[in-house]
Amino acid sequence: MADGATTRLAKRRVQRLPPGSRARRLADAGLLVLGLLILALAFNRFLVPHHIACGGVVGLSGVVRTAWGLDPAVVQVVLNLAILAVGWGLMGRAAALRALAASLLLPAAVLVTSGPRWADEPLLAAIAGGAGVGLGLGLALRSGWTTGGFSLVARMLDRRFGWGVATCLAGLDGVVVVAAGLAAGSPQAAVLALLAVFATTRAVDLANAGLSRAKALWIVSHRSAELRELILHQLDLGCTVVPARGGFSDQPCDLLMVVVAPGDLWRVKQAVAAADPAAFTIVADTHEVMGHGFHH
Repeated sequence: MADGATTRLAKRRVQRLPPGSRARRLADAGLLVLGLLILALAFNRFLVPHHIACGGVVGLSGVVRTAWGLDPAVVQVVLNLAILAVGWGLMGRAAALRALAASLLLPAAVLVTSGPRWADEPLLAAIAGGAGVGLGLGLALRSGWTTGGFSLVARMLDRRFGWGVATCLAGLDGVVVVAAGLAAGSPQAAVLALLAVFATTRAVDLANAGLSRAKALWIVSHRSAELRELILHQLDLGCTVVPARGGFSDQPCDLLMVVVAPGDLWRVKQAVAAADPAAFTIVADTHEVMGHGFHH
């Protein structure tokens, strides 16, 4: 945090490789390959045997396979290349070339990971398959690569109609869910596809935000100087002081921001309440903390 006080949320700082270095590029490429392999395995071993669609181009290729029996890898190549051809102008040259390479690597991963199914129950397959696809996609995104896919389509729709990228992505995934039900001729297929899409979305968030969790406390108090000393020197935590003004009193005050591990939350709340029972405190969840004393 700002004052350099240590925190027990992270005992060790994880150093990033220098951006643009050869080691960094190799690490990103390895993360991309790992993510695509996980995605392809989840798709082939969980979703395809039960004709379950997930979100995005991968899910749409599963719908096409159910409806017309076409190879999903071929469908993914055709769809991704078509999307890239239309949306090339929205991406920089470097990003477009990386998306093109990833668009070809994904079908290759789907081809080499085909095999027997890993789950006999469709419900388990939908959850595990959707989560696996999301985890693989999230790792690929963390590597800085992208396959274009529905995210690029959503950007094009947003630019044309102003609907918002998130809304467009949700709508496109909804189309895949409905198409899955129509292709299979069963409402159950649509429900399983919806479950897989939900699992994929959650897994992407998990892969991008990581497993680390913390609590952020925002404290407004007229005894801010006393609380600051308490937090820094007695609780051995970091603290950031933000000048503020009371909306009702119109008087200047300090807003203290403190980020702690979940296990430290109770002792911080108890200490603040003992020092100033009238302190106004907000506790919020944080999914990833980066900087001095935390994940770097």
